[in-house]
Order: sequence, then C-alpha cells, then structure tokens
Amino acid sequence: MRDVIHGYLQGAEINDCGLTAATPAKTPLVWTYTANTGCPGTLTLIVDRGNTYQTTGGTVVTVEASHITISYPFQWRFHRIIKLVAPGSNYAGITQINADATMQNLD
Repeated sequence: MRDVIHGYLQGAEINDCGLTAATPAKTPLVWTYTANTGCPGTLTLIVDRGNTYQTTGGTVVTVEASHITISYPFQWRFHRIIKLVAPGSNYAGITQINADATMQNLD
C-alpha cells in the first residue's frame, strides 16, 4: 500500500514527504508510517489489515478487511497574498488533509 500511495503522489507531482524511506512501526496487523522530509508537517499512513466490520440485513456476517488511513500536510499559498492585503501579517496555511478507505481482504 505504501508503494501504491507513493506512486499516486509522484504521479500527481505531490511531495511524498519521504514516505518511501519511512520505516513502519509495526504490530502484527497494523503498519504505521510517518514521514516529514521536505514537508511543512508530518504525513501519516496507517495500514490496518486486521479491521473487521459486520454486514447488515439478513444473516449478519463478520468481514475481515484492510483499513487505510492517510493524513497529509497541505500548505496553502495564501500566506504570500495576505502580506499584500495586511503587511506584517503571517498565515502559516498548513491543513492536514485526511482520507481513509476500507476493502475486504481477498486472501
């Protein structure tokens, strides 16, 4: 998953914050990557292969799934313009963009 996300970021010409060099913190089914090389904050990627959820309707079935969570530090470019409007002001303009996805484990 880390390599897929790196490929996506690279293809979109977005800094991967050093994700490819990050060593994950591991538990048996969860890998947590943190990277901040060349970024204004920290990129966090969590791959949880032990996630489960239950179906609804009819017979309830517990499904094993992978849950991927990413938090990316996005730096807004507004801070350059705010100085024209209000000289001496500062706007760091960093927002953590979060996304997640869950998919049934197929193996």
